[in-house]
Amino acid sequence: SVELYILKDFQTRYTKEVDLRIGSVASLGQNRDGAAIRHATSRLLGETAQTKILVLISDGKPMDDLYTGSYAVADTKKALREAGQKGIDPFCITVDR
Repeated sequence: SVELYILKDFQTRYTKEVDLRIGSVASLGQNRDGAAIRHATSRLLGETAQTKILVLISDGKPMDDLYTGSYAVADTKKALREAGQKGIDPFCITVDR
């Protein structure tokens, strides 16, 4: 089970409500970064923009039940490479050393 929250899509104007949504982002616990990246990649592929950027904000430690350690990190890296191969530019921001 993977949950992905859309804070603002391409058709939505940037409003105070959107700003508040973005500002209230907080960790909800476990995460399967690879699956979320693949889903976001799929959504971006449906957009007509010439430049497509996927921004990943992460502590660099994907972890969920049976999705941990080097396997989870390798899956995340693979999903980011796959996005790049499909013409989407990944940009990663870490919130941990």
